[in-house]
Amino acid sequence: MKTASVLTIMVVCTLAHAVSAQEKIKTWIFLQDKLTAAGKTTQVESSHLSADALERRSRRGRPVAPVHDAPISPLYLNALAAEGIEVVHHSRWLNAVTAYLGTDEIDAVQQLPFVRKTQPVARLSAHDVKPILMPQVLAQPQSRRLHCGPSCTQLRLVNAIDVMDNGIYGQGIKVGFVDTRFDYNGVQLGHPATEHLANADRVKFMNFTADDPGVGSSQDFSFHGLNTTTVTFGAAPHELYGPCYGADTVYAAQTEWAPLERNVEEDNFVAGVEWMEANGVDVINSSLGYDTFDSGEQRNYTQADMDGDTGITTIAFDMAAERGVVPVASAGNSGNNTSWRIISTPADGDSVIAAGGTNSTGVHWSSSSHGNTADGRIKPDVSAQGAGVRVGYSNGGYGHANGTSFSAPMITGIVCQILQVNPDLNPKEVWEVLTNTASQATSPDSLLGWGIANAGLAVDSARARIPVSVTPEAPLPGSFVVRSPYPNPFHSEAHLELDLAQPSASVRVILRNLLGQRIRVPFAGPLGAGTHTISVSADGLPAGVYTYVVESDGRTHTGLMVLVR
Repeated sequence: MKTASVLTIMVVCTLAHAVSAQEKIKTWIFLQDKLTAAGKTTQVESSHLSADALERRSRRGRPVAPVHDAPISPLYLNALAAEGIEVVHHSRWLNAVTAYLGTDEIDAVQQLPFVRKTQPVARLSAHDVKPILMPQVLAQPQSRRLHCGPSCTQLRLVNAIDVMDNGIYGQGIKVGFVDTRFDYNGVQLGHPATEHLANADRVKFMNFTADDPGVGSSQDFSFHGLNTTTVTFGAAPHELYGPCYGADTVYAAQTEWAPLERNVEEDNFVAGVEWMEANGVDVINSSLGYDTFDSGEQRNYTQADMDGDTGITTIAFDMAAERGVVPVASAGNSGNNTSWRIISTPADGDSVIAAGGTNSTGVHWSSSSHGNTADGRIKPDVSAQGAGVRVGYSNGGYGHANGTSFSAPMITGIVCQILQVNPDLNPKEVWEVLTNTASQATSPDSLLGWGIANAGLAVDSARARIPVSVTPEAPLPGSFVVRSPYPNPFHSEAHLELDLAQPSASVRVILRNLLGQRIRVPFAGPLGAGTHTISVSADGLPAGVYTYVVESDGRTHTGLMVLVR
């Protein structure tokens, strides 16, 4: 599309600034491209992705087109602003923005040549945590070192206690949560069960609801985010422990302001996920689900849309997985709903680990949503306790609650343990480790998926996947060995070591971007037998992930290297 034609059409396509008394609804505006006024695609800023994010992408991610990380076109943002459209959120990955629009404005926006389509933003009713009276039970035996109190039951069901006793409880792992309020007495994750993280400045918080009209006009009493995080990160002796209480950093994204029709906006969710991924998180937990649009809208998500490709939050979670993030989502609490029993977005994603719920003895909890998906895949993937789960309350105390909102944080904690022992596993491999070691690994069904997760077996399986380093006695005649580049990530220069068993008449080292385009050729020519070091300079290169290719007499070796600025 030529920029000139866009501007010409815009002159005669002016939106009405004065909309009638009709209600405005939050709407997605999906854009055609990311062209600048010069007709070129916008470029990713060197500061957009953290070094941790680049390292994680290199370690666990799949190649993705840089255009997905590039910012929204300022040309189109300015055009929308000129027509009185106030943008709420940007999504680089979806190439979309959201805004509150009336019906007339929606019709006019759809006529703009740079707009691909519009769609109302989906919402979800909030689920408050209500105290549950638990029957009196005999005291549970404690672990050897972990005084987990009443939370021993939920930890023991997934065989996580021995793993924690052996020093595996999420050290070095960065975890993201999208939810409601996370604060206690004004401190994010300040609950007594999680204050060890807050006090050590290991909590990063972002409120994505601040731009919603009406926020702050009434008190928000939903602390669902605080409740869910205590299941993963709790460290309160004799009260509550979570399998990832040693996490390196927690990224908490408040995406719901409960008093607003007790609904949560999916665009806040997407913005939160993109923020976390850019900051290098390893796993993201969502105890939220989406199935309806604004009240009064004619179109809602239907069960036929639960196909892993339609829901906006599902697409966002799948794109996070492409970048090496492990997404975990609650299956939902609609198991007893006669009109909707299956899972909702984003749990339907094929790259998303959907968590089902059981009672304390491992029997399927009847309210836990189940599969299959619209395209016939088994969901949930694995299960954990979802009824009578020990959680931290907003008053600083403890109690029990029901919901797959609390089975997902347990699965997230186990993912932390898996990645701690083998940080090279990608999201698909983490899924394989979890499902292959769960209680129904050989006979999955639509209620529990592959069964109740088993942290002990999963960690053992993750360890078993660590490649064994073997030093060959001598290279075979005619072979060549390429060692991993160092340093990686690198700032100014990286080095490749190449071992040749015999002279090669033609050796080439090629550097490509993730689009497959050749960037430069650091070396081309003959080399003798022996060890050679080839340097790759960062001069003139933007930060990002690159593919290096080493060719020698018809043989090829490839790998990834990360440039940080």
